[in-house]
Amino acid sequence: MRCRRGLLLAAGVAVYVLYVRPWMLRWGATEGEGAEWLPGDDVVSGATLAVTRAIDIAAPPVEVWPWLVQIGIGPDRAGFYSYDWLENLLGLDVLSASRIIPQLQAIAVGDRIPLGPETHLRVQQLDPGAALILHARMDPFTGRDIDPSLAEPSVCLDWTWSFVLRARPPGTRLLLRTRGTWAPPMLGPLVQPILEPPWFVMERRMLLGIRERAEGIAAAPAN
Repeated sequence: MRCRRGLLLAAGVAVYVLYVRPWMLRWGATEGEGAEWLPGDDVVSGATLAVTRAIDIAAPPVEVWPWLVQIGIGPDRAGFYSYDWLENLLGLDVLSASRIIPQLQAIAVGDRIPLGPETHLRVQQLDPGAALILHARMDPFTGRDIDPSLAEPSVCLDWTWSFVLRARPPGTRLLLRTRGTWAPPMLGPLVQPILEPPWFVMERRMLLGIRERAEGIAAAPAN
């Protein structure tokens, strides 16, 4: 019986590592898209975490972009268009917007976007209508921002979240890339297997949520 359980466990692990995990890390993206250089790839050097996901949206980039720039957690942001109820189980104040909010459209390099009560994404690069690069340095256990003055913190996840828009008639190809590095390096193999499945579930739903909203605006009749 123990031998059978061990074989089943080994088979399950092999299926996850060889098939499920690669599918999650490149959901919606082609092999070429996963391998190519994208804006923001130069922000974190020596990245050991690399994920590329993608989705086609039947709306032009100009109608997708406003949904990206207003993301964030809190009463003055538009949420992440994912599973709000799951995020709120963690004590976050999330209500994803179903409309474009004009006062959230003015965004600039250096702006801080709340990811949690004590965690922020900083706008690292900005190419309106084409690329939004967000950068964070955080404690992976507490989720708190790490003081930028600490050149080499003992525990850290240094990562970027890059949204890249490409016109693909009749709409848009949205690429979402995450790159990061861990300190100490041993944290990656220990923490990533725990984080990757729920992260995939939430990020996939976010991409679908962006598509639903952008396509809804594109399909709405003109007044």
